[in-house]
Amino acid sequence: MFASSILPENRNSPSPRKTVTHSSQGSHIMSYILKFFPRKGKQKAGMRTCPLYLRISCDGVRIEVSLNKWIEPGKWNPKAQRLVGNSPEARAINEFVKSVEVKLHNIHTSILNKGEVISAEVLKAHLLGQTGKQKTVLEAFDYHIRHNGKAYSIATLKKYGYCRDHLKNYIWKTYKSTDVFLSSVELPFILEFHLYLSEESQFTDETGKLVCKIANDRNSALKYIRMFKTVITNAVAYKWIDSNPFALFKEKYEAVEQEFLEEHELNKVIEKEISIERLSLVRDLFVFSCFTGLAYADLKKLSKEHVVIGIDGYRWINIKRTKTNTVCKIPVLPIAESILRKYASHPMCINTGTLLPVCSNQKFNAYLKEIADLTGISKNLTCHVARRTFATVAIENGVPPETVIRIIGHSTYRYFHLYAKMGERKMAEDMKVFRTKKFGDNSIENCEAVPQSM
Repeated sequence: MFASSILPENRNSPSPRKTVTHSSQGSHIMSYILKFFPRKGKQKAGMRTCPLYLRISCDGVRIEVSLNKWIEPGKWNPKAQRLVGNSPEARAINEFVKSVEVKLHNIHTSILNKGEVISAEVLKAHLLGQTGKQKTVLEAFDYHIRHNGKAYSIATLKKYGYCRDHLKNYIWKTYKSTDVFLSSVELPFILEFHLYLSEESQFTDETGKLVCKIANDRNSALKYIRMFKTVITNAVAYKWIDSNPFALFKEKYEAVEQEFLEEHELNKVIEKEISIERLSLVRDLFVFSCFTGLAYADLKKLSKEHVVIGIDGYRWINIKRTKTNTVCKIPVLPIAESILRKYASHPMCINTGTLLPVCSNQKFNAYLKEIADLTGISKNLTCHVARRTFATVAIENGVPPETVIRIIGHSTYRYFHLYAKMGERKMAEDMKVFRTKKFGDNSIENCEAVPQSM
């Protein structure tokens, strides 16, 4: 049984044996370096011998493998990488070393003939006969998507696809390999992947194509890391790896101020006269979302079958959220009702069976920027801003948080703070009772609030 470890390349080590082979995959030269040496640090007290190790180096990454042979370090010739002398022990060890060299040469040739990329990890796995047992990172990623994809929305699946692409490019850039085994994923791997996500970089991929990667902001990078963590956690559950390398990874999301419209800003959008038809349409869709809390994907699929008569005798929207598959029950308020009537006979609605003529998400957000300019609102208007506006305006007008949570389709309060941003008016209203309450006999309680002009 061989043992192994992955270490950084030591540029000052004695000159080892080297094999260089040109690959058919672009201009990259596939090479590996072998170095056999006695591991003196493993020498047990009172013993003259220590274990013989093999170091496999490839593209700056090296792996050390214990060969389960014991030799006297003083008899080892580091330049020749052989035991000196002609004793039976020396001949046996030297023959063994030669057989390992030949085996790795054959492995290397076989992999290249298949058109695959060489890495130290791949060579080690073939040497140890572990290729049929170990899963790779991208295999685990693809397995997760295949077996859990039905539970994800199309948008979430796309994000997992982007994360996989980032991983694939990171592995190639770092290890010059198209994939690595799950056993390679340790804390340094995760930290370096996080750094890769956070920085700009340019490199050529395995096909020779130039990759220009832009830097992700802190939260975006951590979202990709979280997806990768999900895949690795499942790999641990499947017993593909023994321990979870994410156990020691600790990063926190950066607090970001979530934008929403104050009630007076919402009124500006509603009351603005817009003569351009496409902008008028998108304004109406945005306002509809502000009064229903519907996300873009749910706005787009809204149809007659989603509208029912509620217990109060009014019309309600009963729809499953595309993102989470949770049921939302939303009262159709008067302004939302008027928008539905306005577009009931729109050709797009008639042809598709939907209730609103929703354009593409890209156009939707682009037109909202124009609407923000027309109304003098400096905030970045999006459908998600409309969703947060609904939650915030509802809270400020006395709708209990537990009701708002059910309407927007949340099952807990965990992320509710991202949607309902309590404004100053609601805070002042809530503090009225505290402001008028008497405390003790101190004359300080008779002081009036200091006017703002002072």
